[in-house]
Amino acid sequence: MFTQQGPYGPVKVTVANAIATEFGATIRFMMAVDADASEELLDAASEFLNELEQLCSVGTDVPYSKG
Repeated sequence: MFTQQGPYGPVKVTVANAIATEFGATIRFMMAVDADASEELLDAASEFLNELEQLCSVGTDVPYSKG
């Protein structure tokens, strides 16, 4: 089950998806991690962003910035 693990809760994502659907837009989720982040943290961030993508019916972009 998806739970909030970061700045994007499921309700926020649902609302953003509805707005993007209405206006033909895409959603960009961004997440910054420390430059010295472990592979474990990077994997967790990637997994979280992938879960967000699965909640959306519109196109998404899910970069994360390391630094």
